[in-house]
Amino acid sequence: MTPIYRLRTVIPEFVPQGIAAAYAVAGVKRPTPPEQAIEAAIRELPTAATVGPAIVAEAHDGPLASPSKFAADALRRMSDALAADALRDAWNRHGSNATTVRLPQATDRAAADLAPSFAATREALRGAADALIPQGAPEDTTHGLGAGSTPRRPTGQATLGPVSMDPEAAIARDAGAALTAARTELARLANFAGISAVSPLSNSAASALAQLVPVVAIEGAVMERCIRSVGEGLTVTNETQLSVTRAVRRLAADARADVDAAILGIARD
Repeated sequence: MTPIYRLRTVIPEFVPQGIAAAYAVAGVKRPTPPEQAIEAAIRELPTAATVGPAIVAEAHDGPLASPSKFAADALRRMSDALAADALRDAWNRHGSNATTVRLPQATDRAAADLAPSFAATREALRGAADALIPQGAPEDTTHGLGAGSTPRRPTGQATLGPVSMDPEAAIARDAGAALTAARTELARLANFAGISAVSPLSNSAASALAQLVPVVAIEGAVMERCIRSVGEGLTVTNETQLSVTRAVRRLAADARADVDAAILGIARD
């Protein structure tokens, strides 16, 4: 089954479109970036291709009070048009790179603006997840993974529970509305994730975990340290520090198996 939560922003060049989509889904008016207004104004400037013929036509159409003044004015108009052409060319050449360099600031602004909408989606996911737990299912353990108030910097504890998104099971438990809500909010969450670019490299647990990075803060993971003695097996030397690390590995495996269910599990904090 195709996941509902699917990242649409996989390269930096698509982040501006992802940010625009997130604002639209949230129903929040997006502030017009100054560079967009400037670009629009530049593209409205007359081109040399239109100014040149216009000048020639004007010279032929009527009596001129001062040919020298007309020529000087024509020179200024053509110079301005040629400068505008050069400016448009510079924008076409360098505008994309300039936007890409400033993407972190744009993402931070979007994260702050969309925080209330993101929080509402999180709450809706929590309610749906609770309703989609099969009756009699055991509780899982609590993990130190974030799931909080902004698209990039959520906080809190998350519990990965045995959430089922099977339609027949949901209907049997009279949880059809919860399933519909979960699907809707997972799609919204994917749009919020689009304010950042994440490029999963392969169908691996690490790649599946990367998909969650825009919406789940993972804090406190440490490197597992091991030693191998001669004639003995591998020994972990910092086992007491690995609770979050092991939770991250479990989350990665869960996300690879079913990213939608994994997200609903995180929402149940």
